[in-house]
Amino acid sequence: MSNKIDLTHKTIGKLFVVGKTELKKGHQILWACHCECKNFRLFTTHFLTKRGAVDCGCEHINNIRKAKVQHGYKGTKVYGVVDAVIRRCHDVNKDNYSKYGARGIEVCEEWRHDRATFCKWLEDEGFREGLQVDRIDNDKGYSPDNCRLLPNSFNGINKRPTTMTEVCGVNFKSNCPVRPYLATLGLYGKEYVIGRYSDLSIARRDREFVAKNLCTMVATICRSNKDTSVEELKPQFLSVLEKLLEDVNATKTK
Repeated sequence: MSNKIDLTHKTIGKLFVVGKTELKKGHQILWACHCECKNFRLFTTHFLTKRGAVDCGCEHINNIRKAKVQHGYKGTKVYGVVDAVIRRCHDVNKDNYSKYGARGIEVCEEWRHDRATFCKWLEDEGFREGLQVDRIDNDKGYSPDNCRLLPNSFNGINKRPTTMTEVCGVNFKSNCPVRPYLATLGLYGKEYVIGRYSDLSIARRDREFVAKNLCTMVATICRSNKDTSVEELKPQFLSVLEKLLEDVNATKTK
């Protein structure tokens, strides 16, 4: 299907498509493109039509050059984190751009154009080994009001659903016809069962209750104990989870 698309002489963002080449990347045709910055690059049909291409990657490089380092963070761990976040949202040449920038996930202007501010936010929040930047609302971008620090092990607790129920952490079990919806939460290599349900909406409600409150409380624990390693805080995280599971079960028995 994509091989039938003719992009010749089309302008896509800052890119002007000169024409189709005989080269391919996998099964994808490569198109010769001129960027407004005078660069000449080859891009696939998918890149030009699906990934939200706007330039050859020059804008991101220019932003890095403009940001050159008067703030003293370059070469530090926090700067590496900041750079990775900005690249996956604004560098069309990054492999994971399709999961972030192409979905409309952006870094707020304050952080994007002043990396020192982003680095300072990470330090103030208590960034250290074992923590990562987490977006509270996965459909919104990176900004102070939508970000927090969570342990690496919590990555995926609120990921976008991939199951037939279209609810993160809720799976349909055909071998349990009475209560076919199983709500779980995976953490530290263990699958914690929240409950089995006959009603998908209740399964979703309970799963979201546990996940949302767990992440909120764990982020607070990490921020309030900046001098304590993430590994040392693990018992507190699990204690919070156990209490939330108890709260859910208490609600079921009422």
